[in-house]
Amino acid sequence: MLTANALDEHAVASREAGADLHITKPVRPDVLLAAIAQVVESADEVEARLAS
Repeated sequence: MLTANALDEHAVASREAGADLHITKPVRPDVLLAAIAQVVESADEVEARLAS
C-alpha cells in the first residue's frame, strides 16, 4: 500500500486489510525499489511452490 497515512495504527490497519507492505509518502526511491524486490521475490517463491 502506498499512502500518506504514516501512523503505526495505519500500517496495522493496512496489513489487516490484506496489504503486503505499507509505504508512506513521500516515497523514497530506495524504499520503493526494496518493496518491489520483496514482492517479486515473494511471488517467485509462491510460483516455485506451486510448480513442485
